[in-house]
Amino acid sequence: MLSVAPEASVAQLVRCMKSGPKPPVALLTSDFVNTSLSAFLCFSGRLFYPSYGVIERPFGIDALKDQIAAGAFMWVFGSLVFLVPAIYLTTRFLANGRLISEKTGLERTRALAQ
Repeated sequence: MLSVAPEASVAQLVRCMKSGPKPPVALLTSDFVNTSLSAFLCFSGRLFYPSYGVIERPFGIDALKDQIAAGAFMWVFGSLVFLVPAIYLTTRFLANGRLISEKTGLERTRALAQ
């Protein structure tokens, strides 16, 4: 089963590439969730957690501005976690014409012997 969590490594995805272009699609779908939540945090204009506005914060940052900064940070770096592997797998798919890992030396030798 393919894991689409941010912890999913490119190596895990390469092992699952025999199923066609599904890993990049799964990554882009997961990024949609990240983008939606990040955009909501950035553009909502109100605190997502009203209790967050009550507590003291270091450096005197306004709670709403802190939420907007957190949403922007999550949007940029959270999307990179999904988009970099998706771009890598898509370019690999387009270069090879299919999503399979490169053959090992032993598989190449067997293919040449046939």
